[in-house]
Amino acid sequence: MDLSEKEKKARIARIKRYKKLKRIQSCRRRTKLNMTAAKMLTYASVPALAMFPSGDGGVAEARGYGNSEIVISADAGNFNHLQSVAVNHYNIDTAINNIVSNDGERFMEKLNSQYREISSHPRGTKRKNYVKTLFGDINYCNMAVIRALHNAGADYMRDFLNNLENPARCSSLIEYVNKTHPDCIVFVPNIRKASLKRGDVLIMDVARSDSPAVSHSGKHTVTFDGAELVSFNSESRYRPGTESGHIIDLEKIRKKELRNKISHMTKAGAVFYLMAQENRGHLEQEKTKPLPSWLLAQNQTGSGR
Repeated sequence: MDLSEKEKKARIARIKRYKKLKRIQSCRRRTKLNMTAAKMLTYASVPALAMFPSGDGGVAEARGYGNSEIVISADAGNFNHLQSVAVNHYNIDTAINNIVSNDGERFMEKLNSQYREISSHPRGTKRKNYVKTLFGDINYCNMAVIRALHNAGADYMRDFLNNLENPARCSSLIEYVNKTHPDCIVFVPNIRKASLKRGDVLIMDVARSDSPAVSHSGKHTVTFDGAELVSFNSESRYRPGTESGHIIDLEKIRKKELRNKISHMTKAGAVFYLMAQENRGHLEQEKTKPLPSWLLAQNQTGSGR
C-alpha cells in the first residue's frame, strides 16, 4: 500500500530519531567504558595498593563495564593484566570527542570571561588603558580570540598557537589555517546563511570600514557563541549578518591537533595522555577548593617543627 507524502515524511522523521538515539546510546556506552577503564588504570598505577592484603579489604569494584561487574584483586601479580585489559577497552575516538568538546566549552568560558572583564570598564580612556595592559595599543579582535585559546590551556594546541606569526593581524590567522589545516576553513559569501557551530571563529569582510572594530584590511574577527557573534574592539554581541568572510572550525582543528599529538605514542601512552586531558577540568576545579581541616592541622603541626 502506497504511503502519502505526509506519512513518508513522518516515517523518515522516525527513522532519523531512532538513528540519532542509537548514536547517543552508543556514545554514552563508550564513555562509560572509558570511565571504567580509567578507574582500573588509576588503581593499577598506584604501587601502594599492592601492599594491601587480598580479600574483602583489598578489592575494588568497577561497575558499569558492559553489562557485568568487574572485581579487581589487589594482588600485585594482576597489575600488568589489569593495565592491559583497561588499555585495550579504552576507546580513543570517544575520548578525543569528549576532550575536544570540553575544551571547546572551556575556550568559550575564557572568551566570555575576558569579554566581561573588558566590558566592566566604562567606554573611553579607562577601558582603553585596561585593554593596553592586555594587548598593547592595537586592534585586538583577533588577539582576544588567541588569548582566550591560550588561557583555555589545551596542551595539544600549544604548538599550533605558538607558531602563529603576528596574531594581532586577522589575515594572518586566515593564512595560517589555510596553510596548516586547509580543510578547517571555508569562505562564505553570506554569513547569515552559513551553518555555524558554537565556538566557530569568523573573520569577516566588513563593509563598515569606519568602525574602530575593523582593521585597515577590512577584516574583523568574531566568535559564534551558539546564538550571537562575540565581538572585541567594539565589545558587542549581535546576530550574524550578510557579510562575507572565512569560518574557521576550531573543533575540527582541536581534533586534528590532538590526534597528531598522540600519533607517535604507544597505545598505553596515548591512553594515559588522554586520561590526563579528560581529568584536567576536574583537577582545575579541585585546586580552587579549600584544604580539608585535618590537612590544615597536619600542615600547622609540621611547620612548628
